[in-house]
Amino acid sequence: MRMMTLIAAGGSGIQVLEAVLHLCAAGAGPDRLRVFAIDPDSANGNLDRVRQLITLYSKCQSAFAGDGQPFFQTTLDLHIGVRIPGGQPITIRYLLSFLTFSK
Repeated sequence: MRMMTLIAAGGSGIQVLEAVLHLCAAGAGPDRLRVFAIDPDSANGNLDRVRQLITLYSKCQSAFAGDGQPFFQTTLDLHIGVRIPGGQPITIRYLLSFLTFSK
């Protein structure tokens, strides 16, 4: 089972996440997608739009489940607006601790 990790940081990163979700909806995504999304500028609405897209994706995934179609097959593991317990700033080292590398 293929798993991809996407770290979407800032407005441009959130827009990349939106495009990747559309690819997953079309059946061109990995088997599993782990997403860390961080956008410090919550006023721009990018993160809210992606949350709505994820809700629609989940509804469509349920509708297409088990019908043999390639659409909406990617399982999402979402970490949106991630905060470390205790309010510590997120570091690359923290994010990389979630990754597993295999040969």
